[in-house]
Amino acid sequence: MMTDQSPKYARPSDPWLEEHADLLRPGLRALELGCGSGEDTAELVRMGIEVIALDRSLAQLRRTRERAPGVRLVRRDMRAGLPFGDGRFDLVVSSLAIHYFDWATTCRIADEIARVLRPGGWLLCRVNRVGDVNFEYGAGRELEPEFFEVRPGHTKRFFSEAALRELLAPRFEVDSIAPRVSTRWSMQKQTIVARARKRA
Repeated sequence: MMTDQSPKYARPSDPWLEEHADLLRPGLRALELGCGSGEDTAELVRMGIEVIALDRSLAQLRRTRERAPGVRLVRRDMRAGLPFGDGRFDLVVSSLAIHYFDWATTCRIADEIARVLRPGGWLLCRVNRVGDVNFEYGAGRELEPEFFEVRPGHTKRFFSEAALRELLAPRFEVDSIAPRVSTRWSMQKQTIVARARKRA
């Protein structure tokens, strides 16, 4: 199991995964969707989990490589589908990445997550929460309920607990959905964290 405590494996600044340590066992095969700068990727590797990290940004993938050098990286826009076989993963992790899309696209992404998970596999995700004005809730033009074009060409969705449950329930057995508050870029960040298991 990876226990390297050098800077590239430093604990994440926002350790939201710690609450789910009971699921994060060594040897799991995990997909991280929207890996960003790789903090969560490195934390999963540190726990002994085999991770594939996916992001559409080459710059972010390079940052992930610096934090977790041995991880397989995939450059892909998740709207194009996930380039993996059915049932490939034990775990899918997504932090602040699946809330940029219209509802139909978000549902297709949820279908893809369920497809690449094995029966009984877990999804851990967190998303923007309704009311998160520090991070542009209500900004710009509302395209769908709680889905805003916050700036020209840049969209964000904000979830209520009910909306997140509506997204997940047809595909997963929802174990928990809970609001959380953390600090991001020195501001209070409001999220909802979901833990759900793929139906057998």
